[in-house]
Amino acid sequence: MTSSAAVSWMALFMTHYWNLSQAKVVIILAGCLATAFLQLSTSPATIAFARQLGASGWQLGILGALSTGLLLVQLLAAIVVRKLRHRKPIFMAVTIAQRVSLLPAALGPWLFPQIEDAIWVWVLLACMTSSYLLGHFTNPLWLSWMGDYLPHHEINRFWGNRELWMQWTAAVTLFGTACLFFQSGLEVRQAFALVITVGAICGVADILLFSRIYEPPAHVSESIQLRQFFLAPFQPRDFRSFIRFSCAFQFAANVGSPFISLLMLEYCGMNLFQVLLAWSFSWVGGDEIAARSDASAAHGAHSHASRAASP
Repeated sequence: MTSSAAVSWMALFMTHYWNLSQAKVVIILAGCLATAFLQLSTSPATIAFARQLGASGWQLGILGALSTGLLLVQLLAAIVVRKLRHRKPIFMAVTIAQRVSLLPAALGPWLFPQIEDAIWVWVLLACMTSSYLLGHFTNPLWLSWMGDYLPHHEINRFWGNRELWMQWTAAVTLFGTACLFFQSGLEVRQAFALVITVGAICGVADILLFSRIYEPPAHVSESIQLRQFFLAPFQPRDFRSFIRFSCAFQFAANVGSPFISLLMLEYCGMNLFQVLLAWSFSWVGGDEIAARSDASAAHGAHSHASRAASP
């Protein structure tokens, strides 16, 4: 195949969009692949890998707190997205970079064992920081795109169904990772390199699936009043109450969350297989609750429709 033919084929692939029904299935599949990437790259295996490199408690705390600490990047992205007419190219390019950003830290200690472990700890922290920065930046772009693309009258049910599949994917992914560390006989560095490589493949495949999903042109805001932009969520009284609850919950959860896996591994006497198994069971519980909630919502909607149709 000549280079011009290859370019023409790729152009056709990028412009031949799926219809809405096909796109919704693809979005769910992409969500499952993204979940696999997230679980493989942020599971307790990462903490075990950092400990094996000799990371201190302070460094492990930073590693666990990066995701929450860098959330403010989403505010920057929310401002940027209001100036973009096309979000898809930036989203895809930046997110693909994010999906492969952990490979140097995962493959480096295995391929170049002569380099001191202390250096690889800082490389791991830098790569994780890059991954979270890029991920938080692209999240508002993707949400804005999907908000314009998906029909609003069925979006809640669609997100619920997608979340259910993602929960099961998380459970299966963590269970598979637990079996890998328990049964493969690979040492931590080799197993972690394999886990992150598989995660990167899943993550890149997730983004490539969006190449054939149409992006409606976005409305571009000519001017942004930053004060109004930041204060807008606090104006509805009911939403202010929700913000207070969310802040209290997130504070309580995140004070200890960076150290939960470390606590299990170092002080509770659990091995990595047991910790990964515990996390996979937690996702199974979430799956069951999500399924029951979805069934209750469907039953409630059916009962309401029956009452409305009755004379």
